[in-house]
Amino acid sequence: MQFRLEKYWLKKIFRLYLFCYLFSCFDQSSNATLKITPVEPYKKDSSDVAYYAAKNANFMDVGFHEFDLTTLQGLDVNRTDILFFDVSTDTLSGSNLVINIKTQTNSSQSSPLIPIAMAGGSNCGNGNCVGQTTGNINYSNYGYFFAATYTAKQTLRIGIYPFDICIAVVNQDLHPLANGCSQYGNSAIVTAPIDGTPTRFILTFNAGNSTGDGKPDIKDSAETASITLNFQSKASSFTCPSLDSVYFPGDSQISIDTSLFTTTQTTGNATIDTLVVAGKDAGSNDDVALVTTQDFATSNDIVARLKIGSSQKVDGFKNSTDTETHNYTLAFTVRDKAGVLYKYDALSPFPSSCKITKVQTSEVLGFLSKSNCFIATSAFRSASTLPVLILQEFRDRILLPSSLGQSFVKTYYKYSPKMATWLVKHPDFRFPVLLILVPVEFFAWLMLNPLILFILFFGEITLFYFL
Repeated sequence: MQFRLEKYWLKKIFRLYLFCYLFSCFDQSSNATLKITPVEPYKKDSSDVAYYAAKNANFMDVGFHEFDLTTLQGLDVNRTDILFFDVSTDTLSGSNLVINIKTQTNSSQSSPLIPIAMAGGSNCGNGNCVGQTTGNINYSNYGYFFAATYTAKQTLRIGIYPFDICIAVVNQDLHPLANGCSQYGNSAIVTAPIDGTPTRFILTFNAGNSTGDGKPDIKDSAETASITLNFQSKASSFTCPSLDSVYFPGDSQISIDTSLFTTTQTTGNATIDTLVVAGKDAGSNDDVALVTTQDFATSNDIVARLKIGSSQKVDGFKNSTDTETHNYTLAFTVRDKAGVLYKYDALSPFPSSCKITKVQTSEVLGFLSKSNCFIATSAFRSASTLPVLILQEFRDRILLPSSLGQSFVKTYYKYSPKMATWLVKHPDFRFPVLLILVPVEFFAWLMLNPLILFILFFGEITLFYFL
């Protein structure tokens, strides 16, 4: 009977789905939006803001680029400071499709079109763009194009320059200043971002059928999508925690609790999302001089970039042994989504006070990658035995969710590795340790199985009552 009832409802659900599909209950047009993807190097967050570093940013991380906002397209031969966007849509059709871009201004007037420098991998002027201007509306007397030709259902890479936006908007048709621009005589320039005040352009991409007369206008309703370009020169700040409790040592690696590093967000700046770690091996010495200048990424033994908000592993350490000592010095700073590093002083992104010395790793059986139950792991000589797994689950489910439990775990991790290492070197003491762990394991098992604990407790009360 139960099977027949389930079969009946499955048929009902299938018929409803088929009906909705045939009669467009699932409206596919809601997904018919223009897609804009900024091309690296950039970082984009969920609110359609693309973050860039402007030239003369304090310190930049490897893999990002400082964009010179004063560059005109006619003067940038190597296209080093152009901003690229991949634009696509799956719904438009026709032979005269174009894409144009508008920007917001500091007045209530309609948003003007902005120049396009490249489309489809080539400079505009090779049949890939339309709507060219005549006359000198920029410093280099360069003919601007204001729309790119588009082939249906393809991805088109479009390139623009912020400085061109400022000049073209204010000089062509006497439009007001575009957001992100400042008056410069009878023309305009890009507003240079300063500490704590980024420069922002708000762009709207439009795709549709052109008027067919070589102009950049779209004759019917267009698909649109907007994006904000954010240029900054300085990262937000952060506070370094007490470094004694920020890491746990392991086998050739350490685990860092990145959530202990608190950040102070500057309004308008990109979000700080990365903890940057630099380290050097001091050998048997207590400390060693780190390279903390812009060249830190290529001049230290260890460089790691960790997502802020959880415990992360850092590899690359040499283990200390009875005959060989490896004391590491570590320094910390942060990076935001634009690739800009925190500025400590004119020479370094690493605060001198955010440094820790004498960090050692050693070979403790299976401790960091699997269980972190150092003493139990050493006693059982495996991280996969049932007692170790019970203790690990007790830590994760019972201790770590509470602040008191977290404090206990951190204290335990501070002293346990040395004890575990000693136990590995003195195997005769394994059996006493195993006996000591039995009540601990039993207590952990009871806490993980509260129903059993309740039955035992209730049974004891019942027995006491009847006796």
